[in-house]
Amino acid sequence: MSGQSLKKQSKSINDRLARPMRSLRISITNRCNFNCFYCKPASKSAAGECGIPSQLSYGEIVKLTRIFRDLGVNNVRLTGGEPLIRPDVNKLIQSLKGIPGINEVTLTTNGFHLESQLQQLIDAGLDRINMSLDSFQPERFYRLTGKKNLNKVLRGLKKLLNEPAVHPIKINTVVIRGFNDDEVLDFADWAASSGQTVRFIEFMPLEKGLTWKKSELLLSSEIKEIISQKYSLIPLNNYRHDTAEKFQLKNSGGKIGFISSISHPFCNSCDRIRLTADGRVKACLFSYDETDLTPSIRPVFKPEQLKELIKTNFQTRWEGGCEKLQQGSYDFQRQSRTMSDIGG
Repeated sequence: MSGQSLKKQSKSINDRLARPMRSLRISITNRCNFNCFYCKPASKSAAGECGIPSQLSYGEIVKLTRIFRDLGVNNVRLTGGEPLIRPDVNKLIQSLKGIPGINEVTLTTNGFHLESQLQQLIDAGLDRINMSLDSFQPERFYRLTGKKNLNKVLRGLKKLLNEPAVHPIKINTVVIRGFNDDEVLDFADWAASSGQTVRFIEFMPLEKGLTWKKSELLLSSEIKEIISQKYSLIPLNNYRHDTAEKFQLKNSGGKIGFISSISHPFCNSCDRIRLTADGRVKACLFSYDETDLTPSIRPVFKPEQLKELIKTNFQTRWEGGCEKLQQGSYDFQRQSRTMSDIGG
């Protein structure tokens, strides 16, 4: 395909609020080896790793990514569940990197398998890694995840720090009042000493089976106050479609981001669309509705039908679940999936 024809086909479609489709989040599995209480309801956490029998094959994911590319997507993030649980992720990354017009392929992981798989991911061409980590304290880490493997995760992070090919690193930290809010400065210290980025995420409710209390929500403004006790925060220019408000730590290469889904929704600039592991498309993380693509994938792959299904889902998406959260009008009972099902 020539550069001119690719440019023509990849012109981004917009939704009814003139927001473009640029970024695709692909959940390659809903299975996870962690049981974080803000991600899985108690019933699923107790069951441990839970999988779906009808997850998309890697070949189907690559074909669908080409369709998303034709509709304007130019970057892909692989999520889960925990994506590194699924075998041969490096082979999928290599295939996605070979799609003309896909500028960046990144991955979000809990870090458990990072130490053993990192070199394969780098060799496959992975551009960046985001790592979810909510505590540096072993006992607290165990209470959150159900795993006593913090040292293994930290070894993976250390190895990641020594691999500039996949920098900059972003650590995603969900802050919960009364649980890990006393570690905010510890994470800021890590950003300052490593020269990398920590992004603090406001605690979000996503599904009726989860326990969420507003009293456990620590606002980004409060987290900023804690950090400002030790560090000066210098505002950085933000890309229009960034989810995080970014700051430089003065006299340091480290950066801090704030993802303020509750207090300051960024829905008006959202350019993301999500593909679940079982082949459903969601144009908003909080959307009650999703479109099942599998009848147009199996037994026969139907590109034009898939393109129309994706376009319709995206072009009719609502103003945004984050805005509804802020307004207090989000209906938790209507959400059918947890974060582990949707993909982070």
